[in-house]
Amino acid sequence: MYGNTRADGRGDVVGHVDQVLNQEQGGQTLNPGHALLFTPVVANLDLTDTRCSQVPYVCVTLSKGEKPNPRFSLSPQPDESILTGCVDTPCTTNQFRVTYSYVDAPESTSITENKQDNIVIFDAIFNTDSGSKDATSGSNLWQLDTWLSDVPEGYGTRHSERHQVLTDAHRNQYVTAGDDLAFRGIQTSFDARGLTCDRPKYMCAELKEDPQSTGDFDLVGVPNDSSLRMCKEIDCAPAKKVVRVVDTAIGLIGAASLVESESENNVRMNVDVHPSPDSDDVIGDDLWKLAASTSSSPDGQTDKHIISENVLTDRQDDQDMHAGQKMTTHKTGSIVCR
Repeated sequence: MYGNTRADGRGDVVGHVDQVLNQEQGGQTLNPGHALLFTPVVANLDLTDTRCSQVPYVCVTLSKGEKPNPRFSLSPQPDESILTGCVDTPCTTNQFRVTYSYVDAPESTSITENKQDNIVIFDAIFNTDSGSKDATSGSNLWQLDTWLSDVPEGYGTRHSERHQVLTDAHRNQYVTAGDDLAFRGIQTSFDARGLTCDRPKYMCAELKEDPQSTGDFDLVGVPNDSSLRMCKEIDCAPAKKVVRVVDTAIGLIGAASLVESESENNVRMNVDVHPSPDSDDVIGDDLWKLAASTSSSPDGQTDKHIISENVLTDRQDDQDMHAGQKMTTHKTGSIVCR
């Protein structure tokens, strides 16, 4: 006895059992012109990891026993197909099958490298097989894990993996087989510290049965478990540089002084900027502006009068700044006082 995909028993064989007759049945006499009836025939077909669609028929094939006594020749007429019989069989599945899944998130979804808390809100959609079991009973049915991946399929290292990002309402969501299992408004967070944007980043999610589930089904991905996993490429923004300045010092060049009521006073200076050791390095172009002003107080805040919004040359505003290292702009341009 065996399960089969074809009504004539010539398809794929599932759960084959060699001998399903008991000793008494195996010794029954066959009289010419009379039917040989075996009843009841009891067999156990192992359908572990087998779907109902794989066993639409149950078949039996008659053959001689291993050591018949007396010995005889079994001659089927017109051919051997007459020795096989198949019957449709009802099949009850305990599998809740997911055939496809995808992430729906706004196009603006992104993470920032080296940022600890990147909050992302998204929907997770799972297409289900209409021939599988409904998930309409029990509690704490679902678990959804999220992570960042370097590859679009989500394999390999799982960066910033979080287990169970579903709310209680999501976990207890029922679905009828054939309908979409849709989790809306899921919120997760990715810790991107130590990650950089030098390669594409994918946010991934994977559906599982909750360890506390009381549902009466087995969650299965069809054709394999990859149907339970989904990934979406998201933008990655470089981290903003933080420059922590602890001191700014001005040194006048030569015998520079201001002359009262003079229409033009040319002053040249060196400006030293001191970043702290925990400041970020800043390397690039057009980085700085240096405004010049006069004031009646040493802190530069009283009676402040802006003379020039920027006195740096193109070369000076391109200077790089490194953590803990003084940056000096030499011979900063003239100030005109009127």
